[in-house]
Amino acid sequence: MKPAGILLAVVPASGGAIAWGLLYAHTYCEFAFLAWVIGAVIGITAASFCSRRVGTAIVCAAFALASIAAGKTCAMKWSAADSFAYYYLEEWLSFEAFKELAEDAKAFAKIDDSDSYPQFMAERRYSRSVVASEVSEAEVADFVEFDKEWLLWMYDERPTYAEWRIEVEDYYAEEAQKLANEDARGMTVVEAGGYAIEYL
Repeated sequence: MKPAGILLAVVPASGGAIAWGLLYAHTYCEFAFLAWVIGAVIGITAASFCSRRVGTAIVCAAFALASIAAGKTCAMKWSAADSFAYYYLEEWLSFEAFKELAEDAKAFAKIDDSDSYPQFMAERRYSRSVVASEVSEAEVADFVEFDKEWLLWMYDERPTYAEWRIEVEDYYAEEAQKLANEDARGMTVVEAGGYAIEYL
C-alpha cells in the first residue's frame, strides 16, 4: 500500500469513528450499515491512490475495525452522562426504593434529638460509614439539608407509590443528572471502551 493511500485512509477512518459516536449519542441506536459505509469509504480512498494489493485490503480492514471500535468508545463516552442518569433514576424511583424510604421514615420519626442522627445514618445507609462515631459533621449537615425533609414528609403524608413518584421525580432527576455528569467526566477512555464492549 502506498504511503499516500495509508495516510488518506486514516481520514475516513477517523471520520467514521466520530460519525458512529455522534449518531449513537443522539439516537441511542447503532446502525449496522454504517460499518459497511466506513469500510467502503476507506477502501475506495485507498484504491483511488492506486493501492489495490492484498496488503491494502488487510490494512483497510484493520482501519475499518479500528474505526468502529473507536466509534463505539466515543459513543459510550459521549452518551455516558445520560445513560448513567437514566439508570440512577430507575433505581432511585423503584418500588423497592419507595418501600425502603417508607421504612426509613418510620424509624426516623422515633428519633427524639439530633444527637441520634449519626446512628440512624449509619444504620440506614445515609452515610458511607457504618459506625455512628465515624459519621462526619458534614454528612450530618447534608442529611439535615437534603434527606430529613423527605423523611418527615413521607411519615406525615404517607403517600402511595404513585404520589411519591410524582412528588420526588423532578428532584431525583436533577440529582441523578448531577451525579451522572460527574461520573461521565471522570470516565477514562479505557473505561469507556470496557463499557462499549459490554453494552454496545
